[in-house]
Amino acid sequence: MNEQTKIVEAYLQKYFPGAQITTTEVPAEQGWGYKISSGEEVYSLLVLNEIFASLSAEQAAQQLETFQVAEVMRSMEGFTITVTNSGCIFQ
Repeated sequence: MNEQTKIVEAYLQKYFPGAQITTTEVPAEQGWGYKISSGEEVYSLLVLNEIFASLSAEQAAQQLETFQVAEVMRSMEGFTITVTNSGCIFQ
């Protein structure tokens, strides 16, 4: 665990209260993967390290809010949502 994962996990816990969150480093993608299980719903998120490279912890947390990551995840259930410096993309 590092500061980056703590920021993302705090964000996910805020928007998915009571959900089980599994965090895994994804070196090939240069980021961290998150699996969020909430009842029968399962969401996948990949946050690239680049989002934290030039931002403070507070700015990175605000970026997740600005990109509306939780809303995107809910609307694109079944896809892995990737957070980059530019925003959210889905795979």
